Amino acid sequence: MFMGIFNIKSANCPQVIDWWPMFHHDLTHSGYSTSTAPTTNQTLWNYTTGNVVYSSPAVADGVVFVGSFDHKVYAFAPPTYDVTFVESGLASGTSWSVTFNGVNQSSTSDSIIFSVPNGVYAYSVDVPSGYSSSSTLSGNLTVADENVTTTIVFIREYATVGGELSQASYIESFVVPELVMLGISGAIVMLGFIRIKR
Repeated sequence: MFMGIFNIKSANCPQVIDWWPMFHHDLTHSGYSTSTAPTTNQTLWNYTTGNVVYSSPAVADGVVFVGSFDHKVYAFAPPTYDVTFVESGLASGTSWSVTFNGVNQSSTSDSIIFSVPNGVYAYSVDVPSGYSSSSTLSGNLTVADENVTTTIVFIREYATVGGELSQASYIESFVVPELVMLGISGAIVMLGFIRIKR
């Protein structure tokens, strides 16, 4: 029986969580769970309900549900933190995407943000066509009581055209009828009689 104050203790949760969604865990009321017990007894936060709490808490999908004698059911979710992926090097308006914890988001801005509770999460970054990256494009990120920011550096790919180095994304589809000098980012690129297709 709870006496109106609901305490949440640190559990150092395992990777696979066996939720306790009802009284005595499951439909047969076995009272058994494959989850490990907490390794510490540190109170992380508490909450005072409007009256005493006689019900057993139920835990599902990371949310603790408890009924109070004030005729209310309380749902307590863990705090969430922002995981921000910031891109560097893409041309304005270029679409890029990140898959984080199985959720894919695309953007044409310089950041993509996910909001998650503490944990270890898998991520992968898709590189837009015409670019490569010097960053780690997949792996795991750990969220531990604070926001996380990861910078992804994209590098524009270069191509050799007419024997000279050229930045491929600046070249439109056209036929060059004569020798042309083209300035790209302060460099001079020479193009000859070629056809370039997208």
